[in-house]
Amino acid sequence: MSQPQTKIPPLALGLTAAGAAPFVGLASIALIAGPPWQAQSLDALMSYAAVILSFMGAVHWGFALAPSATTEPSASLLAGVVPALVGWGATLLPESLGFIVLALAFVAVLGFDHTAIRNGTAPAWYGRLRLPVTLVVVISLLGAGLSP
Repeated sequence: MSQPQTKIPPLALGLTAAGAAPFVGLASIALIAGPPWQAQSLDALMSYAAVILSFMGAVHWGFALAPSATTEPSASLLAGVVPALVGWGATLLPESLGFIVLALAFVAVLGFDHTAIRNGTAPAWYGRLRLPVTLVVVISLLGAGLSP
């Protein structure tokens, strides 16, 4: 019997850091740049956040479809679709509200992630990867949403 993997794989850590960089970079530009860079960075951040939120939801489809899945997949499948719909909807809202919705959605997905870890459908290390990056993402989105 194999031991559960508890160490974050280096590739997952590196790719996660690379995926967080646009959040920090675009939010920073939005906070310090003037026109037209501010508006362009906010648009880019909104789009990027919606895409990544969709990706984070899709991870739950992977958990549900894995051959080792032992729980009823309906909750995981739902957790896989709702973030994409919320992300898309956030892009249609007024900008400040859209960033708040996206930030809250990333927190909700973190909750789905921790449920998957407790259920044994996600690896034990996944929460330790997701918590810090979610904090970075939420701070970036809220900071950008509050930009002048």
